[in-house]
Amino acid sequence: MAVKGVNNSYVFYEKSHSRGKVSGNSFSGKLTKAQSQSEDKKAEDNMADKGMTPENGPMSTEEIMKMIGSRKNEILEKVKKGETEPVIQIGAQAYTEKQWKRMMESFDESEKDIADQIKEALEEARKQRAKGEV
Repeated sequence: MAVKGVNNSYVFYEKSHSRGKVSGNSFSGKLTKAQSQSEDKKAEDNMADKGMTPENGPMSTEEIMKMIGSRKNEILEKVKKGETEPVIQIGAQAYTEKQWKRMMESFDESEKDIADQIKEALEEARKQRAKGEV
């Protein structure tokens, strides 16, 4: 049994075992499983040619390259039309200017709320001390 690899350039051969039956967890068992998956893939490709592609099934390299190409074209069109937004990189995070402004406004509001709560707590503590001294 031979299993062909990527672009048919690599060929793996099953070694004959003198012990009899080959277990499913062995290398040859994995090759057999890979061969059956490639046959399933061929059947799916035939379905794709007929317009019956399963939605969540594995995609061929050609389909992936088409998707990448179309996404590149979309981005190129946005750049040409000036519809892209500058991005602010903060460590591992990146924000557009709109997202950055929204986040900063939210942060400022939270900071103001915390400052107000601290002021109220200090006033309450002053009142308690004033009651205790009188």
